[in-house]
This record gives sequence, structure tokens and C-alpha cells, in this order.
Amino acid sequence: MGKTTLAEMWLHAAGVVRAPGKVEEGTALLDFEATERRKHQSLTPGYAWLPVGDAVIQLVDTPGADVGGYERDLVVAASGCAGLVVDPQSGLQSGDTRWLRWLADRRLPTILIAQKADRTYDPDVFEEEVAAFAQRKVVPVCRPWFEDDVLVGLLDIAGDRALRFAEDGSGAFSPEPIPAGLRPMIDELREQLMEAVALTDDELVQEYLEFFELSPESLARGLKGAVARCDLLPVMYTAAAVGIGGVPSLQCLMDVLPSRSEIVEPMLADEPFAAQWVGTQFDEDGEPVAIMAVWKGPWPTKGGLVHAQTGATWKPRKLYQLRGTRRAAARFNATGMFYATWELPPGQLGDVFGAHQGVQVPMVRRPPTMAWLWARRPSSLSDVKARTWVERLRAKDPSIEVQVTRRWFKLAGHSEPQLRMALRRVSEWSGHKLIPELPAIDYRERPKARVQQVRGVHLVQSGGDVKEFGEVYLDVGPSAESDWTFGSTIDDDILPDRFVAGAGVGAERALVCGPQGFPVIGVSATCVGGEYDVLESEPEHFELAGERAMRAALGMGGTELLEPWHTLTIHVPASELGPVLSDLASHRARVLGLEVEQDEAEVVAQVPFRELRSYSGRLEALTHGLGWFDQKTIHYDSLPEPLAEQARRHALRSESS
Repeated sequence: MGKTTLAEMWLHAAGVVRAPGKVEEGTALLDFEATERRKHQSLTPGYAWLPVGDAVIQLVDTPGADVGGYERDLVVAASGCAGLVVDPQSGLQSGDTRWLRWLADRRLPTILIAQKADRTYDPDVFEEEVAAFAQRKVVPVCRPWFEDDVLVGLLDIAGDRALRFAEDGSGAFSPEPIPAGLRPMIDELREQLMEAVALTDDELVQEYLEFFELSPESLARGLKGAVARCDLLPVMYTAAAVGIGGVPSLQCLMDVLPSRSEIVEPMLADEPFAAQWVGTQFDEDGEPVAIMAVWKGPWPTKGGLVHAQTGATWKPRKLYQLRGTRRAAARFNATGMFYATWELPPGQLGDVFGAHQGVQVPMVRRPPTMAWLWARRPSSLSDVKARTWVERLRAKDPSIEVQVTRRWFKLAGHSEPQLRMALRRVSEWSGHKLIPELPAIDYRERPKARVQQVRGVHLVQSGGDVKEFGEVYLDVGPSAESDWTFGSTIDDDILPDRFVAGAGVGAERALVCGPQGFPVIGVSATCVGGEYDVLESEPEHFELAGERAMRAALGMGGTELLEPWHTLTIHVPASELGPVLSDLASHRARVLGLEVEQDEAEVVAQVPFRELRSYSGRLEALTHGLGWFDQKTIHYDSLPEPLAEQARRHALRSESS
């Protein structure tokens, strides 16, 4: 949506860089990872501080794509204020609507920045669309100014002036009176702005009713207070690609958004200091760098910090402030700043530190597991290296679950883009290209019918003499339980218990791979007979006999193929309930319960994992990014025969490869 381009314009307007970097050219200061510059897309938060007059703005450019997950949410929550950047011509996308809801739920003061304002669109229609999702009143503080369908500047509603920008894209501008033809529109918008601000404050209401307007000072003070209380959502327009909006939009941030200290002082009134580990980056040498957000400062110069949960102490010797990959010793020791340190704190991402144990800040909920991806592990990638990359992933985003086997990297997380990004990172770090695949399904087999007195024998002879011998007879059938059960009806004097136990070990071993190539569950077996050689028989011989008896029994009685099912608790807007239910019905789901409260709906359903693997993407599309679900595995159920045949063919191909 042009976030990084906007940030580069601000860096230039504040005098931090000589010229704005270009995302498409890979020169943006805040897109510092090699993958970001190659893909022309922000994939990890970028940090910079900007001097604006006597103040300092701490800027964080977070990824727009759903790849940052937990780290991105931590950073936004710790920032205290947010600027949501959208494209007014394209309208709100699913991620935009999700963020509007998320920011409103957390009561974060927010300004909506309509980037790429040089394109053709209707601001009124766009603002009405925003109002449908904002959960607070939407008020424009400026409007784009067109002449002959060309954007020439901005109309400052609060300041009642027009700002004409230079045509060379330098960002220079000059104030002018509102053009006569636009005066009625600006007067109406200004009247609406004053009324909206006045209605958020009793004192301002009295002034507005008495004078039918607000003084410039009252309007500025009231607007900032209303934004801080999350009563109003101001909308600002910019066009960074053509250099329109730099200095005025920076000044608007200062005028409209409250400072970090104004927000946290009431929240942490009794705490001298609080900081949170909100991000992890890796420098050019691959060393991890912790990003610490100061909720309340200044950072203490003496003594160590205390981990809020464990009481462990930590005192970094050096703190830095970042501008992309550039770093400098921390200069501004204050609430709201983000610092980097190469001395990692104890604990993990999201942990809080303060002057004593028990310090609390508003926490961000780790996103639930809603997506799964696998990637084949290259045979040349050693166990040591694989563990190194896994630890890096966990340091970057502990909401990702990673398992490494001999053949696979197995990842679980809250979205498919998040997991694809994780695999891309491992590919970058290791030099091995990892291709994401949907995870294999853990099919199981279960006996169809009960068979009796199935013989299993192990016999080794040499020169006519018995050297090894064990013989058992098993009754085998399906069990009402999913677990394996084994018993015996033979007296110890007929077949000693140690041989019966050996037969049970062998029979259980046969369940690792059934006739159709999958593990077998729900089996009940009983040893009903057997013979042994008093001199030559050993329990190991009966293990082999029991394994053969079980394999024979499963082959005789046959097995049915089962698939795993999950229980989902799905949370969606009530307005999207119909499409969500239709999608569940078309993917073999069973709806167990449904509750609707105001504009929220909760659906409880059972879904086969085969259909669940792609559900997070479908749910995002159906609910414009506002739906989410919790899940857990519950049981196995019969797989329809057409799908069972596909599973068998896939198992054969996997064995041959």
C-alpha cells in the first residue's frame, strides 16, 4: 500500500536522508534484508527515529503482508499509536479491515493515511467504506487537491488553507487560500470536523453551542484528545511517489497523535520503568539482535532489569537506535523509544522487564495455529545446521512451531504467508532451497472384522534340531477404544507369562505399518494359545511369532482407512456467517454449535484435517481477514473410499521415491 515509500518521504522531509529510497530499486533504507530488496516488499519491521522540530518521532515500518505475525503485533502494540496506510483507489483490503478492528479492540490511537492520493477515486465513498469498519467516527483532516485531474497539493481542513506542492517532486510547498470553487466543500467538511470534535468533550460542546464554531486552539486540542481516547479516526491524504505530503503529514502526526508518555502514564503510574522484547533481527554476520520497546522510561543507567515473570536479572552494556541497518549509540532515553542490543535478554519474544518482578504491560495474544506447511529437508543439511536454523526461526517468531525429521521441515503457525516466509528465511540462511508443500495427512488403519486363532510361528532349525522356537495363536479385532489392548486367556503353566508378554510386544510392533501402509489403531488382541520349547524358546522368539500372527490377522480380517478430524471454534463477523457455513458444508464439515451475539458469531464444527490444511486462506477471503479459529485434534473417522484410494496411491508413490 506504499508504507515504505511514505516512510522514505518522511525520512527525507526530516533531513535523515538526502533523497527518498525507492522500494522498486531496492534502495529503501527501511527494507534492509536481502529478501526484502529482491522482492520489493517489507517482510520485517524497520526502525528509524526522526527529529521534527524539538521533538522526536519513533517510526516503525511494519510488514503489510501477513508474514510478521506475533512480532509485528508486539511492535504495533508497544508503539502506542498507529498509522494505517491504505490505497484509496483500491479500497479497503482484508488486511486493512482486520487492522481497523484490531486497533480499535486494543484502543490504540490511530490515524488513517490514504497513500497514492494522486489516483482517481471519490474520497467521500472511500471514507464511508472506512467508517463501516473503523468502530470510531471517521473525520478527514485534509483532502487531495486536483487541478485538471492532476494532483497539485492538499486542502488542509483544520488549518483552512490550501498547500500547493512543487512539480519537481522535491516536497517543497507553499500555502494558498482555499480556491473559490472548493470553498463550499471545505466549509462543510470543516463544520463536520468541528462538530465531531465538540461532541467528544463537554467543555467543547458548550463552546460550539455558544459560538457555532471552535477556535483554532480548541479544535487542535480537542482533536488530539479525541484521537487519544479513540473517539475519532482522522484521515490524511498523501502521494509519496510524487513528493506530496511530506512535511505537512509529519506535522499532522505531531498535532493529532498523542505522545507515548500521555498514553502509558495512567497505565503504568506506579512503575518507574517497563520495557518489552518485541523483535529479533539478524545482522550481516547472522548474529541475533533484540529489539526492546520502552513502555515507560527512561532506561535506568544503574543496576539491572528484572524479568517480570522469572525474576532473572539482565543488564545490557550497550544500547543502539536503528535506522534500517544503520545504528548509533542511544541518544534519546525516553518513553516510546525502540532500542537494539546484541546482548540478548533472558526469556523469549514478548517478555517484559522492569525495575522489579511482576511488572505488567498490555499483552498481545499469540495467534492461534491455523496453517501448516512442510518442506523436504535436503539430505546434505546436517542435524547441527538444521537445529541452528530452527532456533533462529524460534527467536524470530516463537508463534511458529517447528519440527525437523530425517526427511522434513514441519511448520505450524497462524497463516500460510507466515510459514512461507519462514521457509524462505531458512532457504536464505542455509543456501538450500526449500519448497513448501501441504503437510501429509496422518492416516490410520483399523481392523474391519474379528478373526480368531490366527497362528504365528518362529522356527529356526539346524541339522534337524530346533534352535529357536515360538508359536502363538491370537484373536484380533476392532476395539471401541483408539488405543491398543492386549490380553491372554492362557494359564502360565501352558504358556509362561514371559512368552505371552513377548508375543504382545511383537504384535504391537506389527501395528506400525498395516496392510495399506499406515499405522493401525483401535486393535484388541488376545493370546488364546501357543507352544514353546522348554530348552530353546526365548521371549524374543515369541516377539517374532506375535508380529507374524498380527500381520496375518490384519490381512485376513482387512482394515479400513481412517483420517484425523479436528474440532474448530471459529470466530467470524455475523455478517459473514452465511458464506462461512456454506464453505464448511462443502468441505465435509459437521457443524455442532452456533452462537451469535451482536455482530460476532461463534461456530463450533468438526472438520477433517484434509480440508483444514487450506482453511485459513479460505476463512480470510470469506471474512475479509476478520475471522480466526482455535483447533484441536479429537479423533479419527472413516475415510470415504474415493479418497482412501487416493491415499493408498500416494503412499505407494512415497514408498517408491
